[in-house]
Amino acid sequence: MITLQNLTIGYKGRTLLNDVSTEFKESTLTSLIGRNGSGKSTLLRAIAGLNTNYSGRILLEGKDIRSLSPISLAKTLAFVSTQRTRIPSMRCVDAVAMGRAPYTNWIGRMREEDEDIVMRSLSDVGMESFAQRTLDTMSDGECQRVMIARALAQDTPLILLDEPTSFLDMPSRYDLVKLLGRLAHEQHKGIIFSTHELDVATNMCDTVAMIDTPDLIHLPAPDFRHSPFLSRLLPNA
Repeated sequence: MITLQNLTIGYKGRTLLNDVSTEFKESTLTSLIGRNGSGKSTLLRAIAGLNTNYSGRILLEGKDIRSLSPISLAKTLAFVSTQRTRIPSMRCVDAVAMGRAPYTNWIGRMREEDEDIVMRSLSDVGMESFAQRTLDTMSDGECQRVMIARALAQDTPLILLDEPTSFLDMPSRYDLVKLLGRLAHEQHKGIIFSTHELDVATNMCDTVAMIDTPDLIHLPAPDFRHSPFLSRLLPNA
């Protein structure tokens, strides 16, 4: 699904990852962890095609990301950023419909099939009853589910999320990660999300990828829990 081959990437003259290789598979929920400034967002943005300042290769379903057209990339991967969307008067259904942009014609005309996918995506995240609500009247957790619905409407095999649980209370964090796990397993998607929540990362995901500059340690979650790597992220470690 996502393959990193001899990837080296940095930020502002600092090397964050050096010559790392790994693979993220379908039907798998992966948490991306690391200390502040370790490069979690930098790596996610590179995989999403938003950061080209790297050497090595990033393959999406066997194709080098550099060779993909914008439309092909948009049909392969959806990216949910940390930005909180609060556009006044924008309805949830309209926000989710933006995910259909790679499939509509040049004027963005929605077909019945597109409208069905939008409503199904809202239903998949438990937000169908909020379809006509506007984003500026909703909580952070509700808005985050709408953004995930938009990614689902984009109908891609891969989804990346940059710290989707930030600004959420603890019950909402667990609910959101349970949702991501269900989507990964039931819809056979490869999902990677960055987080600072170590309990969520190690107990609710299939695999854990930890940036330990300049290395990337990627293990099944049970193996990671019993490895010495976790201690490196604990206070005073």
